[in-house]
Formats: sequence, C-alpha cells, structure tokens
Amino acid sequence: MKTMLCKWSLRFLVPSTEKYYIDRSRNKLIKNMFRWCALSTAISAAMIPVYFMSKPANEVHARLRAYHRLYLAIPVLVQCSGMLVTCTPRVLSRTATLQLEILSLLTMLVPSIFIVLMDTHYLAKMIKVDPADVGRSMSDSRILLAMALMLAVGHVMIRIRWLILVPLEIVVILLYSFCVFVLGSPEGFTNSVGNIIMFMALTVSTALGKRQLESYERLSFLSFNAEKGRRFETEFKLAKLHHRAQEAGVQFADKESLPSTTATDRAFNQAGVELQHSLIELGETEDWLIQLHELNLLPDSILGHGGFGIVMTGLFHGNLCGCEGHQGSLGCSPCDS
Repeated sequence: MKTMLCKWSLRFLVPSTEKYYIDRSRNKLIKNMFRWCALSTAISAAMIPVYFMSKPANEVHARLRAYHRLYLAIPVLVQCSGMLVTCTPRVLSRTATLQLEILSLLTMLVPSIFIVLMDTHYLAKMIKVDPADVGRSMSDSRILLAMALMLAVGHVMIRIRWLILVPLEIVVILLYSFCVFVLGSPEGFTNSVGNIIMFMALTVSTALGKRQLESYERLSFLSFNAEKGRRFETEFKLAKLHHRAQEAGVQFADKESLPSTTATDRAFNQAGVELQHSLIELGETEDWLIQLHELNLLPDSILGHGGFGIVMTGLFHGNLCGCEGHQGSLGCSPCDS
C-alpha cells in the first residue's frame, strides 16, 4: 500500500483519494482553527495592559511601546479574520480545505514573525537604539516559548498535513537564527548557539513525529478501504453463486433473510426514529457515515443480487466501488440485470 503514497510528501497518488482524505477531517480542522484563533486573541488581549496601560521607563522605552502597539494589532487582525471565516457558513462553503489549511498556517506564521518585532531587545536593535537605554534585563525565553507554542499548535492541536507545516518550521528556525547571528542575543553568543541547537532539535523531532503519525493514518485509511473492497468482492462472488444455483433450479428460502424477519429490524422498529437519528449523528461525527452526495450510483451496472440485497457499481469520489442495499433503496430489482 505504500506504493500508493508519494514517498516524500505522503500524498496519495490518486488526486480524488487525496481530496477525500483531507475533506473527511474538514469539520475538525474548522473547530480547532476557531479554538486556536480564540485562544491567541485572548493571549493578545492579556498583553494589552502591558503595552497600552503600563508607564514606560524612559523616552526610548516609550518609543518602543509605540511600535509594540502597532505590531500587536496586526496578529490580532489575522486571528480575528480566522475566527470570522470559521464562523461564517457562506464563506466556508466557498473555501476549499486546502485554503483553510493555508489560513491556519498564516494564523501561526504571522504571530511568529511579530513575536520577534515585539521583543524589546531585538526591536531596539532594528531601529538603531541601544537596548541598554531601556533599563531592564532581557532574555530569549519568551521568543523561544512563543515559537514552541506555534509548533505545538500546528503539529498537535490543528489537523494540518505535515507538508503544509514545513514553511512554519523553516521560518521559526531562520527567525531565531537571524536574531542571534545578525542582531545579537542578550544572552550572549555561546548561550544563544546552544538555544539554536536545542530549538532545531525540537523542531525537527516534532516534524518527524508529525510525519510518522500522518503516514500511519494514511496507511490505516488505505487498509480500511482495501478491507471494504475485499468484502464487496466476496459478496459479489456469493451473489454470482446464488444466481447460478437459481438457474440450475435450486430454490432458496429468500424470505427467511428479509429484514422484516430478523431481530435487528425488529429492534430498530421498536426503538423508533430517535435511535436512527442518534446513529446518523454518531456516523457524521466519527466520519464513517457516507453522505448521499458523495456517492453516484450506476443502476445499469448490476453486479449481483439476492433475496434481500442487490449490489451494483457506483462512483465514490470518482473511484469505482460496489454499492450494496436492499432492492427498493437502489431503485431497481433483480430482474433489471
């Protein structure tokens, strides 16, 4: 099954399969994206007293605060845009899953850049001001923790493919390297180089772990679909044997296998519509219930039939498949074959 995956990117070689794979987790992506945007907006709101209400230590610090307020507003606008997209059904209906993944990436990428711009030491270096004039001790701990937060959100919280996250991983490493080697870290060169090595190890291990997990998920997805295909093939062979036996004059008590004669049907009828709605809701939540618009039946291509069920060819997201159901649900009868 590994031959069905691109060796490096882990994409399915069949475009329709890749589209179905990412679309099946679309709802979870939207929910987690909204949660992340709400969380990051709350974090930005908690920083308002620091940058808007506290009194600057001196004139240089007051000048830096003006930049801080501007740089704080831009990530907030990006996060609010993400929340607006996830809360607007009309926008979501016109937005592909890939576009949602890219927007989620931007909600992590933009704050990562402005974290550096909001740091007092590095901002002072960029505007040609001596950081010592600010009058306070500084370190890289906040920058490193914030970048580690972005990596954790992208790799654990939001369901994004590992390939989409590669730009984030590259940018955070380059950003901190630029701060250390070009601007100069307040922790000194030796300590900063140690920070870079540890941060690179964290980023690479996180990326490899995400890739390994996604590889396992994709192989499990292929295994599940292959198992369903083998089941349809077996049922098709059984239906052909049943048809040949009927042509040979062998009679079967078909009515004994009708749904109305089984305990399952009686249980469903006794439970009523409420249980059926619960099962439908569970199937939509766990992504195992196939929606009607995902399936295109081909009534002219009947594979087999029995006393209760009928199997015909269909298209599931453009892929050929077998469709099984009772004769009335598929709109045809065995005599059509």
